[in-house]
Amino acid sequence: MVCATAVWLGAVWAVAVPWSVTVGVVGLAVAVGVALHGGAVWPRVLAFAVVLGVVVSALASGAWAGLGEEPPDSIDARVRIVKDPRPVPRGVRIQVHHDGRHYDAYVRGTPAGSVVDLRAGESVHLSGRVRARDPLDRWRASRHVAGIITADAVGDPRAARGLPALANAVHRALERGSADLSPPVRGVLLGVAVGNRGALGPGVSDDLRAAGLSHLTAVSGQHVALLMVLVSPLLSRLSPRARWVATLVVLGWFVLLVRAEPSVLRAVAMAIAVESGRAGGRQVRGFGVLATAVVALVVIDPLIVWSVAFQLSVVATAGIAVLAGPLSALLPGPRRVREAMAITGSAQLAVSPLAVGYFGGLPVVGLAANLAAAPVVAVVLGWGLTGGVVAGLMGGPVASPLHLPTRVAGGGMVWVATTMAGLPVGQLRQSHLPVLLAGVVCIVVVRRRARGHPRWRAAGTAVGSVVVAGTVVVAALAPAPPVAGRHALGAGAEVVVADGVTVVVVDGRATAPAVFAGLRRLGVVRADAIVVRTARGGGAVEDLRRRFPGAPILVPPGSAVDGATVVSTAGVVSLRGATVAVEVGGDRLEVGAVVPNGP
Repeated sequence: MVCATAVWLGAVWAVAVPWSVTVGVVGLAVAVGVALHGGAVWPRVLAFAVVLGVVVSALASGAWAGLGEEPPDSIDARVRIVKDPRPVPRGVRIQVHHDGRHYDAYVRGTPAGSVVDLRAGESVHLSGRVRARDPLDRWRASRHVAGIITADAVGDPRAARGLPALANAVHRALERGSADLSPPVRGVLLGVAVGNRGALGPGVSDDLRAAGLSHLTAVSGQHVALLMVLVSPLLSRLSPRARWVATLVVLGWFVLLVRAEPSVLRAVAMAIAVESGRAGGRQVRGFGVLATAVVALVVIDPLIVWSVAFQLSVVATAGIAVLAGPLSALLPGPRRVREAMAITGSAQLAVSPLAVGYFGGLPVVGLAANLAAAPVVAVVLGWGLTGGVVAGLMGGPVASPLHLPTRVAGGGMVWVATTMAGLPVGQLRQSHLPVLLAGVVCIVVVRRRARGHPRWRAAGTAVGSVVVAGTVVVAALAPAPPVAGRHALGAGAEVVVADGVTVVVVDGRATAPAVFAGLRRLGVVRADAIVVRTARGGGAVEDLRRRFPGAPILVPPGSAVDGATVVSTAGVVSLRGATVAVEVGGDRLEVGAVVPNGP
């Protein structure tokens, strides 16, 4: 872990190191290694770690310098698609490669329809305006995006060649085979099987986040572990060297199929490290595997440390390595259940500081939701991927029966997400973290330091467990109520809260993902009314209707929203649990005071 920490710090430091300093550091490290040959190991490890840190710092500095170069003002050329298209408000975002650089291209309006079905490795002729990436935008920097393109025209798509074309054919076969599934189940299948989140509707996507299950639709270590289990009967028949080569081939194809996301690369690098150790007659476990994977990936791409997905993946894996054993020993019940709970719980405890910092909180229901979803996820991944591709290739009457297990398992996952997201349970937030982490440290430190003192070990473990469990229970039973007032939910949307009564207000600029994310952040789990400001309310209204069934919808004259109440004169409107004052100006509504109805 010393070397892994050194390369991570070097990537974050990212200082241009002169060659003279680099040569001097390497020379000093070699001198230390020669002087201590046959002696203590730690000085040599530290010397090697320093060398790695300096080298990675120089590599990171060069990568940042390359991103900082000014991009052209416009582009009119053929570009290669690097990432599959992702839906964005009123359009599509694709990451493309041109002239040695990566760009995020936003295609909106009619041209978006011509790129939404394209895939990574394919190319298209694109023209548009280019602006530089914000220097502080580390999310794009982690993907090596140097600029942002606003596309004016897109055309002349061309297919990929070789293995990328085969991977795209699998994607399209899976999409064809799942066409008859319900939209939520189809979205879950494509997300779990190949990491394609584009088919997830805003409502299902938000439910997965609120239930702590969104990571299941991002291909990661769980997928790699299941893959290795599936192919192990075949690989075990090979010699060690042949097994190593075959493992590389299988994992390489898997990365090509599900795309080279940071969490995938971490899991694949760990699998390669394990298989390499086995081929060499050594067993590498726990932190050694994780450290090897981190060092290799950060040396290859220092900017990967700024990827939130990579950070969460590494921290979750480290948490499992440290906490899964102690937690499994403390929990009651059958061994398999204890181990599953320990793995899920240790991963969530480990990522809680990052999740709170990036997302504002960590759902307490995540532990129960992940345990409930684990069996059906395995079915969706294993059967949905294989059966789905066969269904896509054969089509017709064969597809529907083949997807019967997928319907049941995918529907079960959607039900778990929707049910858990709707529970009035709180989140782990910043105020809970110090106490929670103190309990975790107590468990880990006491169990390791008091091995020769059973009573102290039992007492310290019990105290730490009570602190952790108590903090989780307090967070779960004390959800923060929405704060009264008006709160923006992104462009064109707000929520008005008055004594527990909530009214969601949207106009044509509002997007369902932004609205749902804002409501979840505020702790709003229901809406007593939906008000559409303008006659052209946009697609967010229908998504809100599905999310809050039964909530009355108020619209101005000229609106085409089915089943809504048209408000043509100013005044007050009595709704479920509240009275809302509205003002009408032409084809526009404005919400005034919201007064809860009396008992």
